[in-house]
Amino acid sequence: MINQKTNDCDCRYLTLPQAAKALGIPASTLRRAENAGFVKSYRPFSKRKRVVLSEVRDAIAAFGGQGNG
Repeated sequence: MINQKTNDCDCRYLTLPQAAKALGIPASTLRRAENAGFVKSYRPFSKRKRVVLSEVRDAIAAFGGQGNG
């Protein structure tokens, strides 16, 4: 059976610090990647940038990183 909770977590919007903590990387690294256009960010309903964890993991994998997932 598929762990539904893990799949839900991967698809929801997280702030950059929340996503960085989930991946075990510094928030500044994720911010630089987002500013450079490697990671897509969204601003739903607020000024805070948010990312989708699965998209960040895909970006890490595309550049040969291991990630924590």
